[in-house]
Amino acid sequence: MKVRNTGRPISVPVGTGTLGRIMDVLGRPIDEAGPIQSEELRSIHAPAPKFDELSPSVELLETGIKVIDLICRSQRAARSACSAAPAWARPST
Repeated sequence: MKVRNTGRPISVPVGTGTLGRIMDVLGRPIDEAGPIQSEELRSIHAPAPKFDELSPSVELLETGIKVIDLICRSQRAARSACSAAPAWARPST
């Protein structure tokens, strides 16, 4: 693959069209289900939320994968190595 400088960060599709889809790190579909229907692209780099914007509640992060949810309980605010999707690919709640 040739590399070219676009002057922009890597951007990937986001939104409901990405739910249930499998993408590579560049946001290209690799699940053989056709192109991803998304109107919005977001950079994979984003500033961290401010401390006062963080939720102090203890909510468990559910991945939807029963084995992972059972074995690797993690708080929503914590970064989890068990999560199958990077933060930018998860739907916001």
